[in-house]
Amino acid sequence: MIRDNIKNIDTYKDISPLFREATEIMKKIWAGDKAPCDTVVVQEGRLTYRILLNENRKNPVGARFEAHRRFIDVHFLLEGSEAAHISDPKDLTETVPYIEERDIAFYEGDKALTMPLV
Repeated sequence: MIRDNIKNIDTYKDISPLFREATEIMKKIWAGDKAPCDTVVVQEGRLTYRILLNENRKNPVGARFEAHRRFIDVHFLLEGSEAAHISDPKDLTETVPYIEERDIAFYEGDKALTMPLV
């Protein structure tokens, strides 16, 4: 997990070729070159990303967690703050088994670390 400020984004660009592409997209969005909307799924090269604004966040108790095997989630705040609720899947109850074509499994539980994102 990486938690940092957009000012340091270039520090992480060499993690992988796809992450380099992702850092360039985040820098464009941060600079205002792309106007986000409420929800949009964008395909750029080999990356797919979704922009969500004003998404209602759940309380971590009883919240639905997700896990991926092939891809990563990048949470990138343009303004305001929110919290990420993180847990090890082995401490949770699997509610939807891994779906390979979507690269996702879902879990429920109340054992979470809450990390503020600002």
